[in-house]
Amino acid sequence: MLSLVEMRNIARSVAPTIDAHWRRLNFRSREEYEYWRGCGLLPPAPNTFQVKLDEACRRYLELEKDQRQARHFQSAEQLISAICTGRLKHWEVSHAPLQVVVELIQDARFDEHEAASLARFLGAVTRHGPLMVMSVPEVRGVPAIQGLIGLHDYRAYWVRDVDAWAPPGGGAEDVFASLVRHLFDRFGDVPVFMDRVWLRRDADGEAYRAAYVRLGRGGSLREAGLPAPLTRRMLHGLRGAPAAYPVEAAVRWAQARAFGADAAAAEAIVATPLGRDLGDWDYWEPFVRLVSRARSVPLHQIGPLADFVRLRRLNGEGAVSFRGRTGASLLQMMEDWHRDLHRRQTPFVRFAKARINEVAFELEFEGVTAGWRFLRLQDSHALAEEGRLMRHCVASRTHACRSGRHSVWRAVRTLEGREEHCLTLEVTRQGVPVEVRGLANRWPAPAESAAVNLFLRRLGEAAADTAGKAP
Repeated sequence: MLSLVEMRNIARSVAPTIDAHWRRLNFRSREEYEYWRGCGLLPPAPNTFQVKLDEACRRYLELEKDQRQARHFQSAEQLISAICTGRLKHWEVSHAPLQVVVELIQDARFDEHEAASLARFLGAVTRHGPLMVMSVPEVRGVPAIQGLIGLHDYRAYWVRDVDAWAPPGGGAEDVFASLVRHLFDRFGDVPVFMDRVWLRRDADGEAYRAAYVRLGRGGSLREAGLPAPLTRRMLHGLRGAPAAYPVEAAVRWAQARAFGADAAAAEAIVATPLGRDLGDWDYWEPFVRLVSRARSVPLHQIGPLADFVRLRRLNGEGAVSFRGRTGASLLQMMEDWHRDLHRRQTPFVRFAKARINEVAFELEFEGVTAGWRFLRLQDSHALAEEGRLMRHCVASRTHACRSGRHSVWRAVRTLEGREEHCLTLEVTRQGVPVEVRGLANRWPAPAESAAVNLFLRRLGEAAADTAGKAP
């Protein structure tokens, strides 16, 4: 390990040649060159540099840069002002969370007046702690600064001044929710699940933030502009929706509860695609009413039933009529459809190629050690056979697997020398599980869930390794 003095001497000795190199590439500064080179987007430095010398030079520059920044910005307010006004660029920052802050603020391209206003707002917030650079883990790692910029954009609708805010203890999400309610919730009765709309950046986020402003000023839920025509009973139940739900899931949960679903059934309905998409509200309302009231429908069959109703319609087989239908008859209709699906002649389709087709390991769970193999299904015939053996509709996933957006895996457990076909998994290209089912759509047992979690970790590690080795 080289000392700081040795790194400084090495860096000074090679600095003239480095300077000539980045100037030939038309960069404005050595720091800008080092940033883009670190991203892997530049040709290598001249061959006369050894790897050890190059690394020593880069580390010295980072240390020197941090020391220079510390000298220039003696307070958090000065640092925030430099970020908002554009005096500090993201390639001049080595601290990763602060880099995200700089990029998000400067990508917004504020004018001089807005930049000064944002700097004052962030200065008032960060006096209570480093919320600006925190991540909110319960919202899929959305940086808090993204939500803070949104709060500042709506400053004309604040009901209290930010300087009067005193945050509670707790994690980043609790602190952020406290700030949202201080700024917008005059009477303290906005439903808790609405706090998350300030961290959304999808197409519906803007409408939901406007709804939050109306609710915070005393508006009713009926007039807030929610994305579905809710009855009085649904609106009453909406205030009790779980805080962790996004708006769409909360609305679907309130609908199911109003139709008589207990908490477990409402959660099972929300776990289907209906909890993420409120489109075709009138078409899906009879389905939600039926599965909410039908005690003959097991919880683990609600998701497959929703898939069955959706796929019949998408495949041009006609919409399912719910008039006079019971839960038992809908289940029988789904079973008949599955059998018919497996009887059809399945055209052979080769799925998108993947670098990883098998993941194997041993896992000890509650004192029992079993071997596990997860095998990727690589064509439509294998997918149809999987659906036939496991008695579910995985054969309908052919298009998603062909495009490479999703992949389907067969989980096989070896215990005491005997192999058992346990589960079928559907996973996105990013390694996010879509659905995990056993025979006849049963949910996985605890030991199987532990194996699935380990498989997803191993799959992510293997994907990272192969990506690093790719030419």
